[in-house]
Amino acid sequence: MLALVPAAGRPRHRGNMGASAQAGHAGAQPRRPGAQAHQHLPQPGAHLDALAQAQAALGRNDFAAAVQTLRRFLAGHPPAPARAQGQLFLGYAEAALGHPHRAAAAYQAGLKAAPKHFAAQLNLGVLLLQLHQPAAALAPLRAAAALQPKNAKPWFELGRARQALGQSAAAIAAYRQSAALDPGSGAAAYNAGVLLLQAGDNAAAARELAAAASQQPKNAPVQLALADAYARARQWPRAEAALRAYLALRPADAAAQRRLAAMLVRQHHSAAARRQLAAELQRNPSDETARQELAELQMEAHQYAAAADNFAQLAHARPASPRRQYQWGHALLLAGQEAQAAPPLGVAVRLAPKMAPAWRDLGFAEYQTKQYPAALDALNRYAALAGASGPVEFLRAICWDHLHHYHRAIQQYEAFLAADHGRHYNEDFKARHRLITLRLIVQGH
Repeated sequence: MLALVPAAGRPRHRGNMGASAQAGHAGAQPRRPGAQAHQHLPQPGAHLDALAQAQAALGRNDFAAAVQTLRRFLAGHPPAPARAQGQLFLGYAEAALGHPHRAAAAYQAGLKAAPKHFAAQLNLGVLLLQLHQPAAALAPLRAAAALQPKNAKPWFELGRARQALGQSAAAIAAYRQSAALDPGSGAAAYNAGVLLLQAGDNAAAARELAAAASQQPKNAPVQLALADAYARARQWPRAEAALRAYLALRPADAAAQRRLAAMLVRQHHSAAARRQLAAELQRNPSDETARQELAELQMEAHQYAAAADNFAQLAHARPASPRRQYQWGHALLLAGQEAQAAPPLGVAVRLAPKMAPAWRDLGFAEYQTKQYPAALDALNRYAALAGASGPVEFLRAICWDHLHHYHRAIQQYEAFLAADHGRHYNEDFKARHRLITLRLIVQGH
């Protein structure tokens, strides 16, 4: 296939760069024979007629007819120059018909006699990449790059081959060479940037990906990779801008919507993060991860009632989850809805009997609703799991007090004072004065 590919084509497939560094360019496709192909034809005669017929068939995209003509021609054992011409024409036609193995074999046969044919070397290298033979692709791609060192395409394909072989440093160098020769493409810069990200060179990755994004601002994978690079470099405003650019192109990406909220939290924009997650839930009410993250942010903002509503939906979706039942009850408790908090907390401790915080909260909820025996039971279970603490001892004392078990109440108040060491001033004050009263009551009896 002498001069079948102009060889000045750029790796400029704008929509081809995918989310991994393997994307970026789908590979070279052989082009129609150009007018300059005639200068490589042999002298007039039978061989000229056969090659001319094949070239005419290629010119009208009748690749099957071209293959038939070329097979007959090659079977006739033509002279070496004409045979090389025929083999390269055959490689072009077989590739167009989707027969990469046959095409590669034809190119290899033709290149033995015409090794300085740039387009054939390039096409062979790309075919071998498509056949998952990157090691074999290196030789023809290096030959193509040597023949036209200022052409970006062979350097780009060399980058792909090196990358497939796990030779990241060499792949990055090849991609950078391609990008330098064709800065308007963006494909090579993208692939280099992804490899640099994988290598942990976040600053260099951001530079390459920013260059790719400047050329392809509407390429979603480029913007997402750029956001990742900036985030790893902790350049949060730039990461946010790139992620917003990505989401403008892919608004249905729920994971990216949640990631934007996380970036906002990193920048201490909690209110904006809550709005972001709320908007995501409007788009996708079944996004449990977004609902969980929103509820946790609402807890941090002391928006306990709103958090309880979200935790309730999560608990209803998975009623057998003790964590979700506990979070729902805990939010209700902090929202001042103690009576409503007790049922989910009760479910949590039944599902996870060793969940100490759930027993503690259940004890407080039962106490607030004056269910003193139930409160004592829950607080005793908490103390058995987590050990006695000042506030728990104080609450247990009050429960015994309300149940008129004054001797037990006195013991419990004294235990509280011994454990607390004055850390809770108000409770300490109340306990000391209540002990005076209880001792008088006990003595009076």
